[in-house]
Amino acid sequence: AAPPLQPQSSGGDGGGRVSSGGGPSGCGLSGNLDVIACRAELLFHRGDYEAAYALTRPVLCCGRDPYALQLLPVHLAAATQLAAYGSEARSDLFLLGHRLTEEHPELAVSWYAVGCYYLAARQPEAARRYLGKATQLQRGFAPAWLAYGHAFSAQDERDQAMSAYRTAARLFPGLHNPHLGLGAEYCATANLPLAERALLAAYDICPNDPAVCHELGVLMYKCGQTAAAAMWLDRALQLLPGGRPTVHWEATLVALGHCMRKLCRFNVAAECYSAALALAPASPGTLAALGYVAQLAGDPRVAVEHYHAALALRPDDPFATDMLRLALQEFADAAAAAEAAVEAVAKMVNPAAATPTPAVATAVAPPAVPSNG
Repeated sequence: AAPPLQPQSSGGDGGGRVSSGGGPSGCGLSGNLDVIACRAELLFHRGDYEAAYALTRPVLCCGRDPYALQLLPVHLAAATQLAAYGSEARSDLFLLGHRLTEEHPELAVSWYAVGCYYLAARQPEAARRYLGKATQLQRGFAPAWLAYGHAFSAQDERDQAMSAYRTAARLFPGLHNPHLGLGAEYCATANLPLAERALLAAYDICPNDPAVCHELGVLMYKCGQTAAAAMWLDRALQLLPGGRPTVHWEATLVALGHCMRKLCRFNVAAECYSAALALAPASPGTLAALGYVAQLAGDPRVAVEHYHAALALRPDDPFATDMLRLALQEFADAAAAAEAAVEAVAKMVNPAAATPTPAVATAVAPPAVPSNG
């Protein structure tokens, strides 16, 4: 989702203050729209999209001030993040975009809302059309340029995405999100030195954004620096509010599990994969990774179970198919070795019982021949 625009001062009490009475905290400014916008942006950049959305929704969607323009960028960005995972925020995005384009078609934020809806609906082509209109209406609207870059990135249009991010970086030099987008695009195109430069620039501006630490961890992993990658990914999880990852950070847990697997810390890797599965249970890649780490730890039986679960979700997974065949072979070899070991122990404990006794032939007298006399 597109990061929000920086807070814009309302220029006095005007329409910016919702309640003029003194509150229990914040020197009576807890209801000020600029204060709410700043708090929501802080929560958004810390990765707590649910809290940011819960802070802005009562103002915009529950009648307090449905035209609070300083709240709209961060509200739309948080709603896009939540709507991408099936949240009810998608319906709010649709209604808000419909209302804004009907009542204020001359505002860039109106078409930005429509573009965010199509981004959340995973229709980047339509999102590009409306976000492009938003950038034409207001060239200095940074959230639209960032979302524009995200729409291009969703279609693997790397050059256009980087062009949009560069425009946002030029318009707002103090905003770290354009550098984050550029770093992610450079990393995707294997231009690792430029990716490191862009991501470190984003980290210098905003060191407490877990998304920046996540991308730095991915970069270090691609550079072969597994220990450094694990450090950055662990820092990203620690920066989350309360240290509790949500479904938006499932990829961070999976990446940390990959690092721990490469560091031969199989138990920790399995814990990371299990935590990721708790957030996104229907993930065949995570199930296959959990089976692989169990196989490396010497437990082919558990590996077979996880590979079967992964193939039930994605039957054409070549990695899970090949590793399942190897795990079945290892399981069969282990069973044969265990049976041979049991027989060897039995021979050592009771060699007489283990050696079969040869059968003794018993002579049988021939039947008597009756005499003629």
